Amino acid sequence: MFKTFYFRKKKINPSDKDSRVDEVDQNGDSWQIYPVISGGFREWLTINYPEVDLDKISEKEMEELNKKSPYYRACANDISWEKRVDIQAVIQKYTTNAISSTMNLPNDVTKETVAEIYMKAWEKELKGITIYRDGCRTGVLVAETKVQTNEFGYSDAPKRPAVLDAQLHVVSVKGQKYGVAVGILNNNPYEVFAFPAKEDTKSVKGKIVKIKKGEYNFVEGDMSIKNLETAALHADEQVLTRLVSGMLRHGMNPYFIIDQINKTPLEVVSFGKALTRVLKQYIKDDELKGKIKCSDCGSENVRLQEGCATCNDCGSSKCS
Repeated sequence: MFKTFYFRKKKINPSDKDSRVDEVDQNGDSWQIYPVISGGFREWLTINYPEVDLDKISEKEMEELNKKSPYYRACANDISWEKRVDIQAVIQKYTTNAISSTMNLPNDVTKETVAEIYMKAWEKELKGITIYRDGCRTGVLVAETKVQTNEFGYSDAPKRPAVLDAQLHVVSVKGQKYGVAVGILNNNPYEVFAFPAKEDTKSVKGKIVKIKKGEYNFVEGDMSIKNLETAALHADEQVLTRLVSGMLRHGMNPYFIIDQINKTPLEVVSFGKALTRVLKQYIKDDELKGKIKCSDCGSENVRLQEGCATCNDCGSSKCS
């Protein structure tokens, strides 16, 4: 088996009956931490330690019990990779079609070990083998305490403070100036509001203040732009800003939002394209690695410069 147990956490209401608060985050939300235990290991625990409350056990206590179990040092990350290759080579002789397997390795495995495994697999004439290093892909067979799994689920957005730091951007859409106010939470874009702007409107840092449900003002010094959410936008523009805000609030990387908008055949001077130019300013260079390739030389060493993807290797620059 891959892992005898791991721990997850779920958001709870402290006032619910029998709820247990194990952690309170910076937004004041309460969480309960609980173990996910594989079937065989749970059965062994139930038989040998019936007095243990598995719903309230700590990670340290669980690890101590794991050391006493027949599964200890016999999970995916523990078994000998050399023997795995040897066994697959034997089984392959009696397999009439394709054969492949995934070899799970600890997170601290060296590059040299990975290379050695592939070389031995080649020497044994294996038809297929995959190496998975623990934690090398987010959300897939991860064993850490506070991580996502490959299970799909809905999440709640972080609670919005009454006041958010914000940046007001000014863009042009077919000759009409628009103000795009981006609220910032924990140094990341959290929400977007847009409105037709006056000719003298300037880009400036300020605050987005929530007056009441559905009513937000942008404030900077003596300047106040009221009712951002009910600004006189066309319906399709309102829908787009609401969707973008919802995606940002639930942790979507701005790069992926931009990518989705750009898949729609919009005019360069459209509202959607103007919105992407604003969002590009919130993409961090290190988040682009592996996501963008230079169309000229194929390098992934790409950064955003003034809203354009610029290759650090060949100097090519593309704007969309």
